Amino acid sequence: DPVSGMAPDRTTSPPAAATVGGTGFAVMAMVVAAERGFVNRRAAAERIARIVDHLERCERYHGVFPHWLDGRTGRTIPFGPLDDGGDLVETALLVQGMICAREYFAAETEAERALRADIQGLVDAVDWNWYTRDSLTLYWHWSKTHGWKMNIPIAGWNEALVAYVLAAGARREPITRDVFY
Repeated sequence: DPVSGMAPDRTTSPPAAATVGGTGFAVMAMVVAAERGFVNRRAAAERIARIVDHLERCERYHGVFPHWLDGRTGRTIPFGPLDDGGDLVETALLVQGMICAREYFAAETEAERALRADIQGLVDAVDWNWYTRDSLTLYWHWSKTHGWKMNIPIAGWNEALVAYVLAAGARREPITRDVFY
C-alpha cells in the first residue's frame, strides 16, 4: 500500500484493503531479503518502521487488528457481514512477522532501537487473554457491533496454532497454561 507500506490484499478485495496477516508474512520476507542482500538493510528497516507507524494509529479491538485495514485511513474494512472487528489469527500472523523483525534488527543504532521498541508496543498491546471469553479456548473474532456472534473457537493443527503459541508466551495478557493445553 502506498500510504501504509502494508501488503495489499488480492485484486478482488475492496480498494485500499491492506491484509493484516499478509503484512506479517511480508515483514518476514523483508527480513529474508535484507539478510540475503536482495534489499538494503536500512531500506527494509525503514519500510517496516513505516508499517509499524501506521499500525500504531489503526483501529484495534483489545489490541487485535481486523482482517483488513484501509491502508490510507487505518479503519477496519469488514471481511464479512459479522466480521468487522478483531481477527485474532490474522493478528497472530502479523505479530509473528513483527517479532522476527524485532529480533533481526538488533543493531544498536537509534533507528533499530526505536523500531524494536515500537514493535514491542504493538506486540504487548494484544490482549490475548480477553479473547478466551473466560474459557479454555481462544476465539477467532470479536466485533464491537456483533460481539462474539461468529463464535469460532481456534482449534486444530493449522495456521491458527500460532495464536496459542504467541498467547502463551506473551509478556502482557498471556493465556493460562490450561488454555494452552
